[in-house]
Amino acid sequence: MGLDQSEVDAYLQADKRIVGDGPIEWERPAPDCSRWSGTVEVDAVRVGEVWFIANPELPKAWHFTLSLHKTVVYRLENQVPPARHQNRRGCPDGFPGRFGAVPHEHVWIAAVPKLRCARPIKELADGNHHAFFQAFCERAKLVCGPEYSSPLPPFTEMELGS
Repeated sequence: MGLDQSEVDAYLQADKRIVGDGPIEWERPAPDCSRWSGTVEVDAVRVGEVWFIANPELPKAWHFTLSLHKTVVYRLENQVPPARHQNRRGCPDGFPGRFGAVPHEHVWIAAVPKLRCARPIKELADGNHHAFFQAFCERAKLVCGPEYSSPLPPFTEMELGS
């Protein structure tokens, strides 16, 4: 059974909590991938999850994903040049046809499957991984139980403007 727009909108507007305590412990399944996932609760009911993915080999290659019942409904990401993004037909106003490698969010819209509508968020362009994490939590209305930890080596955070 698929999700409908009102169910997704209610979830995105609800206060959510990432379950856990202690620091986030990143997995490193490959040199170009650090990842962590956690369970999301609304009113103490487990309804979704988050995935945080970073490529420590590239500057600012980060993805933060929120799902509801195993369907991704929101993603905040940063890609490195020369990456570009092109939106599909059917995206509402406020979603440009194309844009370059800048921080952006993908928004779930019932009429456009698979999070194909994205819009740039220029105010995150100069942020480090921690700032991006904080922005994701704020935009997704998430309180993170586990303590933030960076997937990146300390020198990388300093070079990228921590």
